Amino acid sequence: MCGIAGILGSGRTVRRPILEKIANSLEHRGPDNKGIETISVDQSQDRILGLVHRRLSIIDLSEAAHQPMHDPETGNWIVFNGEIYNYREIREVLVGDGHRFKTNSDTEVILTSYAKWGEDCLSKLRGMFAFALWCAREKKLFLAIDRVGIKPLYFCKGESGAFVFSSEVRALLHSGVVEREIEPLAIDSFLSYGAIQAPLTMIKGVYSLRPAHYLTYSQRSGDIDVTQYWTPKVGTLSGTDSNSHRHAREYFESVLKEAVRHHLVSDVPLGIFLSGGIDSSALAILVSQLGGGNGLESF
Repeated sequence: MCGIAGILGSGRTVRRPILEKIANSLEHRGPDNKGIETISVDQSQDRILGLVHRRLSIIDLSEAAHQPMHDPETGNWIVFNGEIYNYREIREVLVGDGHRFKTNSDTEVILTSYAKWGEDCLSKLRGMFAFALWCAREKKLFLAIDRVGIKPLYFCKGESGAFVFSSEVRALLHSGVVEREIEPLAIDSFLSYGAIQAPLTMIKGVYSLRPAHYLTYSQRSGDIDVTQYWTPKVGTLSGTDSNSHRHAREYFESVLKEAVRHHLVSDVPLGIFLSGGIDSSALAILVSQLGGGNGLESF
C-alpha cells in the first residue's frame, strides 16, 4: 500500500514543514520513497496545493514512476494509492489514440485516462485505488476510490476554507486544518453497530469517501460534490434445473479466473496467504493454473 495526502489552501496554511509532518506520519504505508510538491494554483488569491506521497513500489520500480506525478500536456497532477490491474489494456487503447507514455506505471495511465475521458475514466479502471487528481484547466480536485472501498480516503474542509485529504485520519491531524474534536454521532454509531458508519469518522468535520464514489472540490467556488459512479448489478438464478446451476458454476469460475489473472500483474514477487480453507486453496490452484505459481510464496 501507499499513502497519499494533500492540502489546498493559502500559503500560510500550505507550508513545507506541515507537509513533511504529514509525510512522516504516513511512512509506514510507503517506506520505498517520499514525494512532496507544492503547486501555485491561483497567485492572485494566494492559493497553493500541497501534495504528499509515500510509495510502496509494486508497478514500475524506477524513479520515473515517482509521485506526485505531473502531466506536462494538461498541467494535471496526481497522487495515487493502489493498483490498476488492467492498466496495460487501457494503455494500449490510449497509445492507439496517439498518446505517449514516459513510464510503465499505472499512475501515468490514470493521468492520461483522465485527460481523455474526464471523470468517466473511472468506468475503465479495474483495481483497488484511492487517488487525488488536480485538474489544472477546471481548477478542481478530483478524488476517487475503488468500487468496494479497499483503499481509504478521508477529507475535511476547515473553517479557514482550506481543503485537506489523506489515506489516514491521523495524518489529517498534522495539517493544522482539522480540529481535534470528537464527533458525538460517531460514538453513537460505534456503540450501536460495532463500527463507525461511513461517511462519519471519529473526528468532527472529517468524512470518509464511500466505496464507488468520487468527490470534486472546486477551488473557484469552494463547493464539494460527492457522486456515486457505480452500483453492483443484482441478478437472480433463473430456474432450479441442472443447466441453470451448471451455467452459474461456469460463469463463477470464469469470473474468478479473470480476477486472479488480473491480480498477477506485478513487478515484484507475489505471495498468498493460505488458511487451509477452501477459498485460499482455490486461489492458490488458480494462480498455479494461470502460470503465476512459479516462485509463488505462500504463508
